Amino acid sequence: MLDQLGQGDPEEQLAELGQEIAAVSRFGSRLFQSQLFLLPGRGNMISKLQGSFGAASAGDPCLAVDGLLELGQMALSALGRADLDDGQRKELRKRLKTTASMLRNLAEVGYRTGEIEQLSSARTRRR
Repeated sequence: MLDQLGQGDPEEQLAELGQEIAAVSRFGSRLFQSQLFLLPGRGNMISKLQGSFGAASAGDPCLAVDGLLELGQMALSALGRADLDDGQRKELRKRLKTTASMLRNLAEVGYRTGEIEQLSSARTRRR
């Protein structure tokens, strides 16, 4: 960037520099970090939970719902495994219950409400 300064139109250079600074600033934002935690199909349950909390606190409840729904599906899928012991099943049920509760609180946003209801009803059927 410093090499480019002094060459060309100063206003244009200043505008480009502002865009680059804004792009770099996004890497430190809570919302951007949440998006990294919530990459579809990647990460574990803890990263989905952290990303969802981060998205909600950064003001993006829809992204939080996306992450929590994925977390809930991961827990449901894991509960279907035959090789779990009682302690693991208990922990997964607890995580699913907490996730469903958080999703019900976010349902007022009106985003993916059908899927939130499905996850809540699947949680009660798995008891």
